[in-house]
Amino acid sequence: MKNRGFTLIEMLVSLGIFAVLLVAVMSAFVSGFAYQKRIVEMQAVQREGSYLMEMLSREIRMATAINATQSGNKDSSIVFTNHEGNLTEYCQSSQDVAYTKACNNSGEYFAVINRDTAVADIVNSSDIRLTSLKFYTSNQDFSVSQPLITIVMNLQSKKDTSVTLSLQSTVAMRLYK
Repeated sequence: MKNRGFTLIEMLVSLGIFAVLLVAVMSAFVSGFAYQKRIVEMQAVQREGSYLMEMLSREIRMATAINATQSGNKDSSIVFTNHEGNLTEYCQSSQDVAYTKACNNSGEYFAVINRDTAVADIVNSSDIRLTSLKFYTSNQDFSVSQPLITIVMNLQSKKDTSVTLSLQSTVAMRLYK
């Protein structure tokens, strides 16, 4: 008997095998794309966190004065005189920043407030949420020794809320007497 082609059973079996393989390959691609999207969000949060922490560290390190009431501080804001001689406050804030109501712990933005000019600016992007910001200062007489300030910051992506980042850094202010 001559072989005239495939039987219906052979076609259905081969089609079933092909469908199973196609589903397996497609699920691998879909999960790969989801994983890549998560990595992009992680990089964005890390980039933003690195920028904020570097900016904070540099400004605090270059400060010319800090109020003695900040000694032993465990607060969500810090007030100091920056290198330009302006009284500056860093804190967690809402997006609609008004100088008088700039700092609040429920806000999701990082604010820099120039108390001399009564201007408050948001520093972080709208894609990133600042979930907490704390400043811990050393318990010492700032007129005798350099204050140590520990910055603790938690960030979260707004696009993928499972992407979070916790940062901590300790900075010595260069207040030379």
